[in-house]
Amino acid sequence: MEVYDSVIKCESFDNDDDDDMSKNNWNDQYEMKVADQQRQIDLISRKLLYMEEHIIDLNNENSTLRKQLQQNEELFRKKIQLREDEIETLQENIVEMETMNAELRCKEHELSMQKRIQQEDIKLLKQQVSLIRTHLIS
Repeated sequence: MEVYDSVIKCESFDNDDDDDMSKNNWNDQYEMKVADQQRQIDLISRKLLYMEEHIIDLNNENSTLRKQLQQNEELFRKKIQLREDEIETLQENIVEMETMNAELRCKEHELSMQKRIQQEDIKLLKQQVSLIRTHLIS
């Protein structure tokens, strides 16, 4: 029975080694999985941090672009107002010029009438001078 006991003991010892090996193998695999998951977590964390920084950069850029847009809109409104003021001034100038032209036409008409009257007066005076000469000669 001793031989049998020693064989059993040997088998038992061998079995313990196998159990230890499989436990070690399982522990190694578990540690590898944990390490792999930790690397994945670290990678995801870095990506998340990068994305958060990128979002902050995009928000800053968006804010800057909105400010530029507001400034451009304000500048555009001012330019439009200037153009509208210029148009209004030009329209006023046109009205003034049209008024001046109408006044000049009226003055021209008056002068033309005066010229005709004076020409008629000259014609009458010439006739009178001619009559007086004829009277003096005769």
